[in-house]
Amino acid sequence: MVSRVGKFVGGFGADVTNVANAHATENRVAFGHGDTNPVANIHVVGNAFISTDTVIGGDLKVGDDLSLTSDDAVLSFGAASEISLTHVEDTGLILKNADARNDKPVVLQLKSSEAILVADDVITSIELAAGDSDGTDAATVAAGIHAIAEGTFAADANPTKLVFTTGVSESAAASATAKMTLSSAGLLTIADDFMIKDGGTIGVASTNDALTIASDGIVTFKDDIKIKDGGTIGVASAADAMTVSSAGIVTFKDDILIKDGGTVGVASKTDAVTLASDGKVTLVDDLAVTGNAIQLWVWLPQATHSQEVILLVLVTPLMS
Repeated sequence: MVSRVGKFVGGFGADVTNVANAHATENRVAFGHGDTNPVANIHVVGNAFISTDTVIGGDLKVGDDLSLTSDDAVLSFGAASEISLTHVEDTGLILKNADARNDKPVVLQLKSSEAILVADDVITSIELAAGDSDGTDAATVAAGIHAIAEGTFAADANPTKLVFTTGVSESAAASATAKMTLSSAGLLTIADDFMIKDGGTIGVASTNDALTIASDGIVTFKDDIKIKDGGTIGVASAADAMTVSSAGIVTFKDDILIKDGGTVGVASKTDAVTLASDGKVTLVDDLAVTGNAIQLWVWLPQATHSQEVILLVLVTPLMS
């Protein structure tokens, strides 16, 4: 215990005056520096070893490294020490909020103090890097998540996008090519293919399985498919193979092929026309042709005579 501190430099063999239970070695401890009311009560020039708990009432400033040399060492924050940073041996650190009350999460905030932020300014970044002994690309930033300004910040605006970067043969710092970007409006942009599991679905909040993609690539829609008026549907070599007008008229760019013995019809008569493999066309009902006042009817009666089909054709002449 130090009862009064005056000018004192201590070491083995040095006189100690007005100081009780004070120990100094190799002239490495100084008390007060000679001031009557010194600002620093203890000045350690070399190493100091403290074997018991020490309470420091003011700020602690360390001019060089600070090491916590025990496993499971803890740094605590707050009057109640509810926030802690704990060492996990050979693994890393745990940031914890010990407050067990409701709505008391642990929050780690990365904050920039830039006074002015404009478009493309990096606000904060999380960079993940390896320490591979091969060096160069192997030891640079391998992946990153970056908050980047989309426009000028103001009292009523903070437009920000999240940019995700990954390394291939490059640093994945904020300046790298984005592999995925989430805009301030919620638009997700992916630099390459988007893949989901076999049989996975894509949808919206009210219909999360609106579209299903099978393992063989077959796409199944739960409800209608709508395209714009005059829109086209096609393939890589014929993008406009089929056009659908605003009136619902479908125009095909080339031939229409159906299976041998396939049918063409309407909702109430799905097999109105059948096409055989040899091209023979069979109608299940009347054939009516209208145009320029010409009408043609072909009747195929239900009854047959000697398995023969009787045809009756009535043609109305063109009126002059």
